[in-house]
Amino acid sequence: MVALKTPRMREKFTGDSRLGGVYDQGATMARIAGLILMLALSSCTITKSASPTPTHAGSARTSPTRFSLGAVDVRAQPPSFNGKCPTAITFTARIRAQGSGTITYRWERSDGTHSATHKINYVTAGVATVKDAWTVRSTLRGWQLVRVLTPVEAGSSRSAFSVRCFG
Repeated sequence: MVALKTPRMREKFTGDSRLGGVYDQGATMARIAGLILMLALSSCTITKSASPTPTHAGSARTSPTRFSLGAVDVRAQPPSFNGKCPTAITFTARIRAQGSGTITYRWERSDGTHSATHKINYVTAGVATVKDAWTVRSTLRGWQLVRVLTPVEAGSSRSAFSVRCFG
């Protein structure tokens, strides 16, 4: 049996010795709301439900898919040039990722310069191809790489090139 004791929503439960016979519904509701908020904020795991892993007795469990960076490689085209300048060297990077998420990256060059920061959003695991070009005006041996800044810092190997201008 429940009896309202005060306007503060104090309720008396008969026969419940664990609560001492008095239950403050307002304070308990605030605690429950806090716990729900805490659980909502702490459970931000992306799950992949396409391939459930069977457990027991007709239930299924999904395994979480975490976002992670895979291989990052860069190629210069052409890797070697002999001819009239200026000329452009085109760099193509392939950035692999597992899961869905976002990376930020930039191009870095042997002359100490770097590009602005760029973003790639992965909806699912896959490979993103990005390009950059360097206009070379005189004979030069150099390199360019991709530096991933987030979610973890990682760099590709240097893609070397050589330009020999004449004529």
